[in-house]
Amino acid sequence: MSATSRNKGAAGEREVARIMRASGWNDAKRTSRGVTQAGTGDIVGGPPGYHIEVKRDERLSMQAALAQAARDCPPEMVPVVVRRWNGDTRWLI
Repeated sequence: MSATSRNKGAAGEREVARIMRASGWNDAKRTSRGVTQAGTGDIVGGPPGYHIEVKRDERLSMQAALAQAARDCPPEMVPVVVRRWNGDTRWLI
């Protein structure tokens, strides 16, 4: 993965964490710091019981994204994919 792709993904995670904090989940933050995050998702401190994966990609395969979220999600949590296309301002869940 290129540095540009990593930076775009990290920016998306920060943006979703900001939106969640503005919505009342004050402890929401991104988890990735270049190390494995198995079982935690891209965002922690958000709605309890949800494993949140953030995707920003023009050619995203929703099947692949949902499969990743389900694979990485602990059994007691619900996998969720939050997605935004480049150039769009809307995040879709």
